[in-house]
Amino acid sequence: MFQKIIPVSAIILLSLFMFVTGCSYQYPPIKSVTLEKRILSARNRIVFNSSSHGIKNIYSMKADGTDIRRLTDHRGNDYEPCWSPDGRHIAFSREIKEISEIYIVNADGSNLQQLSNHRSYTGGPAWSPDGKFIAYHEWDLINFEIFVVPIDGGSPQNVTNSPYTETYPHWSPDGEQIVFHCQKDEDWNIHVMNRDGSHCRRLTYDRADDWLPTWSPDGKAIAFWSTRTGYWEVFLMNPDGSDQRQISNENGRVDYEISRPAWSPDSKSLAIATQAKPANLEIFQINKDGGKAIWLASPAGDIYDPDWTK
Repeated sequence: MFQKIIPVSAIILLSLFMFVTGCSYQYPPIKSVTLEKRILSARNRIVFNSSSHGIKNIYSMKADGTDIRRLTDHRGNDYEPCWSPDGRHIAFSREIKEISEIYIVNADGSNLQQLSNHRSYTGGPAWSPDGKFIAYHEWDLINFEIFVVPIDGGSPQNVTNSPYTETYPHWSPDGEQIVFHCQKDEDWNIHVMNRDGSHCRRLTYDRADDWLPTWSPDGKAIAFWSTRTGYWEVFLMNPDGSDQRQISNENGRVDYEISRPAWSPDSKSLAIATQAKPANLEIFQINKDGGKAIWLASPAGDIYDPDWTK
């Protein structure tokens, strides 16, 4: 979910702490997470968050919209879920007292574990294709940076380390590159870099906002949201930034609170959260070549952040 990235009060409190103490921000080691191998792998399921009970929690369903299951039951908000490559686990962001951390849960909702411990605003988790790392963004009191951490514990690596705001990383299928969106001046555009942060280059140059890129499983395309038509629409482009083309036809049905487009395992379609005003946000499926969107699910409350098993 991409809306208000960080509460203003959290920025003030964190900044005051740094000013009073005179300390530089230290990134604590990531906790070691034990992934249970006995968990059955989820096949052809979509995970998402829904506010059907007044707050956002994590759910999953079959790709046809049936068999909806609630996976978390938290008094705060759980959001931005993403599947592990083997379909056995889900990483997501959990909001606790105006900060957020990354958590991991089994595909059936069991064995909840906290991964990050930054006491900051941490979000946008994305698994590496080999399942050994998670990339995410974090507020460092100046801007948002992208970090990569090993699942089995260790120190987070700041791979952007720039004066700009970079958020919502997503890995290439070979695990060698990370695509993300970045704000320079007033514009948001799509950038890509090597997994260690080197060879960073810009892919879009539109004066509109380009947000939330996701790499197709076959590696041939990157999907993203853009306002270049005057409305939020889903676009595709080649990994080098060429052949940018619109595939959705939302015509204003999507507002500021948008979610990453989620690729199907075969790279032929995407799941998106959208709405037919004045209804709640629902999940639709669109073909990568365009055409009419197919409705998948609309439980009570808004739905955000769909992610399809790999």
